[in-house]
Amino acid sequence: TKSFLAEHEDLVGAIACESYAVELHLHDAGTVRAYLRRVDAVYNLIPEPAAHRSIVAVVESLKMFNSVCKKLQEDSISMKAVRLLFDKMVEIFSVA
Repeated sequence: TKSFLAEHEDLVGAIACESYAVELHLHDAGTVRAYLRRVDAVYNLIPEPAAHRSIVAVVESLKMFNSVCKKLQEDSISMKAVRLLFDKMVEIFSVA
């Protein structure tokens, strides 16, 4: 059996990953969170729902900034397009 496993190690690893993925899908977030509450070290790392929503909002903002930065790096962008991008970003993320 060792030679068979050694010969097909990559296939066995892929099957193991698939079975772990299936096992993970059987547990919903509530069940997993209930178990994690028992482990203080892990529970302290889990953000509260409000904090999680804030993190998601910041990530979405960063995605928008990243897309604007990529657009500004294009060689073919005109000054008019640059001005429109900046105006839109100021409108969305106004400091005042």
